[in-house]
Amino acid sequence: MTNPYFKVAEFASQASEDEFRAFFLVVMRDHLAVALTTIGAIGAEPWMAEVMTALHERKKIVAIKVYRSHTGASLKDSKDAVEKIIAERFPN
Repeated sequence: MTNPYFKVAEFASQASEDEFRAFFLVVMRDHLAVALTTIGAIGAEPWMAEVMTALHERKKIVAIKVYRSHTGASLKDSKDAVEKIIAERFPN
């Protein structure tokens, strides 16, 4: 089995700076999602990291769209769910 760090090093040697930066951000997002899920900061669903990122960036509409696309919930239910997350995780 190939060490994943060797794959990263190989990619880094062949990629442009922008390609590597994008790759690095995706890898870090995935690791952060795992860490936050492990400590219970976000739900078990990996896409919840996208919802939380959008909320941290104050992009409520994006968070609702992500929630809705992954759950199939109605617009109203998605909005209610995101607002519940905001109330629980981002108190004023």
